Amino acid sequence: MFSQRVESVGLESPGRQAGVIIRQHSQSIAEQVIARIYATQPTTTHDLDDASYAKSVRDINYHARYLAEALWADDAELFLTYIDWAAELFRGLGFSETILSSTLYHLQAELHGRFSSPQIEAIDALLIAAQTRLSEPNLPLPSQMNDDLPFAALAAEYLRLLLEAKRREATQLILDAVKRGVRVEDIYLHVFQCTQQELGHLWQANQINVAQEHYITAATQFVMTQLYPYVFARQPTGLRLVAASVGNELHELGVRMVADFFEMAGWDTYYLGANTPAPGVVRAVVDYRADVLAISATMTPHLAEVVALISDARRLPTPPIILVGGHPFIISSTLWRQVGADGTAPDARRAVQLAEQLLA
Repeated sequence: MFSQRVESVGLESPGRQAGVIIRQHSQSIAEQVIARIYATQPTTTHDLDDASYAKSVRDINYHARYLAEALWADDAELFLTYIDWAAELFRGLGFSETILSSTLYHLQAELHGRFSSPQIEAIDALLIAAQTRLSEPNLPLPSQMNDDLPFAALAAEYLRLLLEAKRREATQLILDAVKRGVRVEDIYLHVFQCTQQELGHLWQANQINVAQEHYITAATQFVMTQLYPYVFARQPTGLRLVAASVGNELHELGVRMVADFFEMAGWDTYYLGANTPAPGVVRAVVDYRADVLAISATMTPHLAEVVALISDARRLPTPPIILVGGHPFIISSTLWRQVGADGTAPDARRAVQLAEQLLA
């Protein structure tokens, strides 16, 4: 059991305590859950090779880490939204609908052996809610390509061309739209953002593979570079932004769009990209005298790294305004406070507005 370890953490709530411990021990928890499954289902698991075993441990580690962050933040939706995502993914892969439910049952049993009340009560509340969610009708996640959205036809055609690997035609489609007067801001928000979200949906439903997702993301990054003459054509304000994804975070398109929006508003931006070590980010804030630090995390298990980076930035003699963004902060409206930021925004345009308000 972890009861002594939990008491030494000294945090305020049992759920938050449990979240910290599960976060620290997620790998060993996952390995023990697999051992439990092997013990109860020997006929279906004894033929698993090393690669299959490693994938199983990886998947359960994800379950544990998402559970940990939801407990830490005291926000069930961070875990339940992940369960919806995992269930849709498993259906797309043709897995049995009982696999995820059974795995959560064994995860719950393993955690019961490691914690004591009242931490178990907090853990059980989330896992029971997840089982309830899994027992509900299997409704597919909604498409992000809604005909009622602005520039829906342009977004649909752009995605169609890229799904057919027609990068040249897709690029020209966007450049022609801008020449006709469509604002770059609208291209970013209503074409690039929508198509990237739809890509995630298509991959989750097993309608595209990882290679296609990477190809389309890279193609969109290329198109963005073609639009830079429009991005950098604004009157400078003298304000400075440093923008980065936290370490281990490989998704960078969203924070790159944020940096470009600040450029379009006349800011000088220093965009560091994905998987940036925290010391490098803090050094950039100092060297470039940043007024605002924008931090992106698209995956909930990376919240601990967000907290650590914000803590480091707060210790600077003149700390910047700190904004956070990414999928977890859209799910949880109060998460930005939990990680110690000054605010969050649902899209790049409103991130600029919020930064200017906070500086004013």
